[in-house]
Amino acid sequence: MSLDYFRGDTCEIEVGHNSFIAHRSFNNLIYAICIDDIPLLGFRFEGNNLLLTIYVFDRDNDPLMIVHDNELVYSTETWDIEFEGNTLSIRRGAGDFIFQVSFEPPSKLRVTRGEFFLNGASVRVSEKWVYTSDGIRVSGSTALFTSGGIVVGENKMGLSGIARGSGGNRLAINQSQIYTTDSFPYPVVAPFIQPNKPQAP
Repeated sequence: MSLDYFRGDTCEIEVGHNSFIAHRSFNNLIYAICIDDIPLLGFRFEGNNLLLTIYVFDRDNDPLMIVHDNELVYSTETWDIEFEGNTLSIRRGAGDFIFQVSFEPPSKLRVTRGEFFLNGASVRVSEKWVYTSDGIRVSGSTALFTSGGIVVGENKMGLSGIARGSGGNRLAINQSQIYTTDSFPYPVVAPFIQPNKPQAP
C-alpha cells in the first residue's frame, strides 16, 4: 500500500481532538507521538512531498503495523487490518479497535483511536482525548509550527509540543527488546527549526 498523495507546504495531524501543525519554512518534520526519541506518528517534508510514518507496536515491542515514508512495509497477520475508503483500521476483533486513522489529502491525518506502545510506555488515543502512561490527559489543544506533539520519555532531540511525559509507570518488558534510536530498524530523522516562523495559515 502506498500513500503518495500527501504533499504541500503545511501539514496537520489531529490526534484525539488535538491538532499539530507544521510548515516547511519552519520545521522539516512533525512527530505527533514520540516515545523515547522514536517517532510513532508523524510527517516529514521532502521536496514537495509529505512522508508519513506510523509505527504501531504491541505491549512487548512486537510490530503490528509499520508505515515508513508512505509505504506499508509490515503488517501482522494476527490482527485484522482493513483499508476502506480513506480510513485504515487495526482490530483485535469485531469492533475492538487498536488503531484507526483517516487520511485527508493533501496534507492532513486524523487519528480517532489508537494504542501506541514502546518500551513499556504508552499513549492511548480516543476520539476526544489523549492519555499517556504517566498520567497526562490532553484534549482540545492546538500547536502551530511545532516539531512534536505528545512526547513521552527520552527527548534528546528536544522536541517541542503540547504534552511532555516523563515516561514513568511503564509496563515490564524484556530488556533485550528495548528500542533506542541506535537499535530501531528504521532511520530516525532529527528535527531542525528555521530561524523565522511563518505567519499562521
